[in-house]
Amino acid sequence: MGDKGFGGKKVNQLFSYIKVFIKFLLHNIIDFLVFLQCRIGNQIGKNTKQILLIRLDAIGDYILFRNFIEVLKRNSKYSDYKITLLGNIVWKDIAENLDKNYIDNFIWIDIKKFSRNLFYRYKKMIEITSNNYELLIHPTYSRTYDADKIVKVIAYLIPPML
Repeated sequence: MGDKGFGGKKVNQLFSYIKVFIKFLLHNIIDFLVFLQCRIGNQIGKNTKQILLIRLDAIGDYILFRNFIEVLKRNSKYSDYKITLLGNIVWKDIAENLDKNYIDNFIWIDIKKFSRNLFYRYKKMIEITSNNYELLIHPTYSRTYDADKIVKVIAYLIPPML
């Protein structure tokens, strides 16, 4: 009886590993398809003076980060850049009310849905990559898998700074 229970745990653990691997594989396929679609659409290399700020963390981290947005927008080097904020939908209302004077465009992501729903992920990745960003800023101390994947796809689309 003890051996059956132990074997059942191993089978469940194996299925769990397979599920994680399949999810990882599907996410990478979607991200690669988005990248290819952008490459074919000649999205790469256009200098459009746009900055993408990525903040997908919790509301408290965003509140602490907010002051940076105004400093960035008022900086003489970046004052003529359009700023897009890619943010967590949890703090959407706060950001749109408090920072609309500094942010030109908002893109909101439901983190759980982005991680679990492949169609939502594909739609959001297309929305994120539809602009030609010159600069990507991801000022986060604690990184997440999904945020890193977004950064990786966008980073390949941004021309190198000389």
